Amino acid sequence: MTAVAVAAATALTTSGLLSDASRARAEWKPTVDVMVTTHQISAGNDLADVTALERWPAALAPRGALAEIPARARARIDLAQGTPLTAELVTTDSGTRGRVVLALPSDVVSPPLEAGDRVDLWDTSGVPARLVASDALVARHRGGAVAVAVTMAEQRATAGAVGAGSLVVSLIESD
Repeated sequence: MTAVAVAAATALTTSGLLSDASRARAEWKPTVDVMVTTHQISAGNDLADVTALERWPAALAPRGALAEIPARARARIDLAQGTPLTAELVTTDSGTRGRVVLALPSDVVSPPLEAGDRVDLWDTSGVPARLVASDALVARHRGGAVAVAVTMAEQRATAGAVGAGSLVVSLIESD
């Protein structure tokens, strides 16, 4: 009799555990596509080559998770590797909003640049050199012609250094 009671109790417990496991598995079963970062990325950098599509349990995917990256998408903030992307973390703004884009002459001393690079601009007419634009965005780079986006406050000093032939570009972050 005791053996039958123990067997019945074991059967009920096992049945309950299996039922709980089935419910838990059902919660994890629906999956969704989520774009995640494959590397750590700084704010403003292009997301095209540093993301991958992963299948996530729907219960773990953040609300509004992106299944694809929009054209010209950039990180709105610094992102760690493995971050699931949402519309709040991504921008398609070129980084020039609220800035003035200035063309730099081809004779400006500069390291090799590409669109999306971040640079500091220096006026070397005096000693020591003076920072005239910080964290400027290389907006365009075509055949030696470079255009940078600087703030309105940095525009006058940058243009003055260009006019004096004393502007030097220092690369701080390559895209």
